[in-house]
Amino acid sequence: MRPWNKRCKRLKPFLPLVLSIRQKEKIKVRQPLQKIMIPVLDGQDRKDILAVSDLIKSEVNVKEIELLDDASGY
Repeated sequence: MRPWNKRCKRLKPFLPLVLSIRQKEKIKVRQPLQKIMIPVLDGQDRKDILAVSDLIKSEVNVKEIELLDDASGY
């Protein structure tokens, strides 16, 4: 599998999750969110998500993505 395909595959769980939370909270997609927080397990997760972060931002209409690891305190 090519690296880009792998990264796009990693996107699949995030998009529906963010959109379902928006729907639950009655926040329309055209209303931008300031930030979403995504947990990362390791450096490869971080690298993969950062590689497609612009796509995530545009798909769910969010201005910033914060990546959380164990040291983040969340």
